[in-house]
Amino acid sequence: MTIFKENTYRVNAQYESTRASSVFTMLNDYTYGGDDPISFNASTDKNVYNPGQTVTISGGPNKIIYIEKYDISVSKKVDDGVDCNMIACGIHATPITRISPDSTASFVHQYMIPQGADAIGAYEVVIESSIGVNRITFDVVKEPD
Repeated sequence: MTIFKENTYRVNAQYESTRASSVFTMLNDYTYGGDDPISFNASTDKNVYNPGQTVTISGGPNKIIYIEKYDISVSKKVDDGVDCNMIACGIHATPITRISPDSTASFVHQYMIPQGADAIGAYEVVIESSIGVNRITFDVVKEPD
């Protein structure tokens, strides 16, 4: 893979008497080298859902680095914390889903919210990787009548 710096580039081509020219701009969401610390961004596609909907969770680092896996769990929160079913939680309160990242160390994961009134409430997504642990929250509300 060839990596170009952020800049505007011009490509000129000629074949016999035919000439063409094109300009393109290279933008980059990733930082290469430098002293910037590695950070991780993760998000859901929305902040509020209804029972039965699908949550799309995505994320990745600000630099292209090697990450072997992401361990992701989604837990419904209870008034006094996360519902751990009366046992010690650790990092993940529910079973994890192991995700292999793509070539840029990013991932996309979908979580199906259960149907019914019991699904209503606040949820926490825990994403664990070799660069740390991230937490995201979202809410599930009653569908309008």
